[in-house]
Amino acid sequence: MSPEPPPLPGTWTAWALSSTWQTANRNRPELANLLDGEFDRHQRARDGAFRDRLVASRAFAKWFAFRVLGHPVRLVKDARGKPGLADQDGQPVPGIDFSLAHTGDVLAVAVSQAGRVGVDVEVRDRPVDSPAFRARACHPAEPTDDPVRLWTVKEAIAKARGEGLLLDFRTVRADRPPPGWRVHTEVVADRYRLTTALGPWEKETA
Repeated sequence: MSPEPPPLPGTWTAWALSSTWQTANRNRPELANLLDGEFDRHQRARDGAFRDRLVASRAFAKWFAFRVLGHPVRLVKDARGKPGLADQDGQPVPGIDFSLAHTGDVLAVAVSQAGRVGVDVEVRDRPVDSPAFRARACHPAEPTDDPVRLWTVKEAIAKARGEGLLLDFRTVRADRPPPGWRVHTEVVADRYRLTTALGPWEKETA
């Protein structure tokens, strides 16, 4: 399988069912190489389902990055925990940004050579809408008729910026992304909302 032409220029996003990748990779003998710096985390975890998801998401991410870049990669994290790609010597792959997400039975990965990228995936009927949610996550002027779409857009932007949940989501509008940002969102596997956000290489966009 080759990556599909990207809806965002220079950016590739893919999703897969985690159960497929769990079955194929659960008993791999070289788990330490597959998981890179997360092998100890895998070994410490008592929850078998968590271990399976960790293995599946990292196997899928490495496979997809190889399909896009044409060479094997290692998965690394920066000082703030944002995932990235490195070569086999541990040196960051220049000019490439990377993001991954998973929820339920879906894995998602994004690779970009065009800027900072973030990906998020959520169940479409996740009951997130409430007065507390709107107060915590919504800009006063943005529409909230599709709260899961709203959340995935903001989460994808936050991941791309390397801020995660530290970002004040009330300062970002899902219907009007920050200057220089583009968003692509779609429904996958019938019941999941998948959103990719692409922004400039600079950390600050405002």
